[in-house]
Amino acid sequence: MVFVYEGASRQGCWMKDMKFPIDIIWINGTGSVVHIEENLRPCLSSPICPSYGPNKEAQYVLETLAGFSRRHQLEIGTDVDIELASPDYSTITL
Repeated sequence: MVFVYEGASRQGCWMKDMKFPIDIIWINGTGSVVHIEENLRPCLSSPICPSYGPNKEAQYVLETLAGFSRRHQLEIGTDVDIELASPDYSTITL
């Protein structure tokens, strides 16, 4: 899942009601990875779930299956390209 924000900010994420572990990758407006949280476990039994967030501003947050970051050798500073389908089925490249 990709979250696209209008501007750069320090968006936090949590694992409430998730069913499986994920990696969360924060990407700035120029497509550079600024923060990664790997293999985050679901928060199922605790009434208070921890929040995860970057120490730098990001404009995009990418949630993937756990292990994605390692399999694709992502690290802070890695440049990424994201292509999304728009409602008219054209491609949007970030």
